[in-house]
Amino acid sequence: MRFSFILAIAVGLTGTLQAAEYFVEKGGDDSNPGTRMQPFKSIQKAAGVMLPGDVCTVSRGVYRETIRPAVSGKPGSPLRFQVAPGETATISGADVAARWERYTGSMYRVNAEGLIQVLVDEVPAIPRSSIPDDSAVPKAAWYYESGSGDVYLKLSGNSAPGEHSIELQTRAWGIDASSFSHIEIKGFNLMACGVNFSEARMCRVEDCHIWWNGAPSGAVLMGGKDNELINSSIIGSTGYGVVLLAGGVNNRVLNTLVRGRDISPFSTIGILAQGTAPTVRNVSVLDCAGGAILCSNVMNARIENNDFHHAGAGFTNTSLVRVTGDGKGTVLAYNWVHDNAAVDGEGIRLEGPVENYVLRQNVIWGQPGAAFKMAGASRYNFIFNNTTALNGCGVDVGKTGKDDDFRETRFMNNILVGPVWPSTGGMPPSKLVWKKNYTGQNPGFVDETNRNFNLVAGSPCIDAGQEEPEFTDEFTGNLPDIGAYEVGKEYPVPGCRVIESANKAVAPVVKIVLESETDGAEVRYTLDGRAPDEMSLLYTGAVSVVYGARIKAKAFRGGMEESATAHIQIRQLE
Repeated sequence: MRFSFILAIAVGLTGTLQAAEYFVEKGGDDSNPGTRMQPFKSIQKAAGVMLPGDVCTVSRGVYRETIRPAVSGKPGSPLRFQVAPGETATISGADVAARWERYTGSMYRVNAEGLIQVLVDEVPAIPRSSIPDDSAVPKAAWYYESGSGDVYLKLSGNSAPGEHSIELQTRAWGIDASSFSHIEIKGFNLMACGVNFSEARMCRVEDCHIWWNGAPSGAVLMGGKDNELINSSIIGSTGYGVVLLAGGVNNRVLNTLVRGRDISPFSTIGILAQGTAPTVRNVSVLDCAGGAILCSNVMNARIENNDFHHAGAGFTNTSLVRVTGDGKGTVLAYNWVHDNAAVDGEGIRLEGPVENYVLRQNVIWGQPGAAFKMAGASRYNFIFNNTTALNGCGVDVGKTGKDDDFRETRFMNNILVGPVWPSTGGMPPSKLVWKKNYTGQNPGFVDETNRNFNLVAGSPCIDAGQEEPEFTDEFTGNLPDIGAYEVGKEYPVPGCRVIESANKAVAPVVKIVLESETDGAEVRYTLDGRAPDEMSLLYTGAVSVVYGARIKAKAFRGGMEESATAHIQIRQLE
């Protein structure tokens, strides 16, 4: 027993490994050891030395770099990048543009290889397909000549570059964890760049705010397996907001806001859902020119409790939700789909050939066109217990609808206020199963004006549906109610709980000078609020700090008592 006991102690001692925490500050230096007292200057420096279980804590400032780890984390020991409590750190894919030269008139030029977009006063300028002429423009416009790498910029009001803050995005990714695993990112702002989780595993972005990404590929790419975007926002992406890649498995977007800004003709769909078993839940998507979400090349996805609205302005007949291909059990449920901005916009479009989707308990209103549009062949789809109102029509087919194949597509227990099947004379297409759908004008909503589509007592839709195994197992009366809301049950409000206005303000860097009146004295200082001693940082020249920093300093000289502690709080005047 004694031998076994001693051996166990020896193994325990040799196996002990402490995780490290590295610190990054704008006033740091990459030749430092990365400690709290001697921090790194760049996040990438920390990423290059971190091992599984290590943490990188980043102080306030703008970090113009792409962070790519050197190694993966491990289960239970991820690599974690986080912002220091109470501070704002921004990773930027853009650099400040200088050395502009006048090209002609009020047109200016600079060279920037690999340009993605131009931002003027933190707002994307408009891309042009050729050099803008010299006439006045209402908003800044630019043209990129890929062969030479020259950028041509025309500013509003014929102003000069020196009158504005101009940044050029040349990096698509602020975080590039492609092919890595167990990487966690928390609390960052990402400006003019995105997150690459293609071929990644068990990676996570949490509490991040991503805005003005100009890369058409998308602001967040998720492939690989078991990656997650949660409690975050994506604002003004030129391409997709989120792309769940076709080869991905079990990737998730949760409680996240995706908002377009239609800042260029390339603005597209908020979310592209592909792959095996992706989840999009409690997400709000709005203001995207091409619609809210597209499901394609997807298997067994769950698109639930989302709020898709006020999108589609880029085209005349945009659908807020579009599904295509073989969904292989994909479910879209408990979503709000409303207020389409397209002139002839549609709610949910099944763009054939479409197979094996389940659309249930969705509420669709405010579509100038059809709430449901069957555009092409639709086979083995189940459309149960949805509510539609205040639309151009409840359901319709495409231009060739009477010739399409609708085998075993089942419409059941839906409230479809307004005309149905106007393109086929008010009758459902042949082979489509049509049962217990309410198509009258008075379904008995609690308050249609204020978009409360629950049913009042005495509604003709209560206990009027048909029971269907697996789809109507949770009804409360004698039979299922027709429509999305079963009387007596509580339904959470769809969409995210994320506030858009993240704190993007970043305190500028200032420099301080520390002096002693005693000749030959050395000055030691701290930046973390601790009292300085003879082992603290040695002052050798002007120190770069940011607004809000707390500096404490003391002077030391052999044979003399140490000085009193000087306290400095760097504040910005409002």
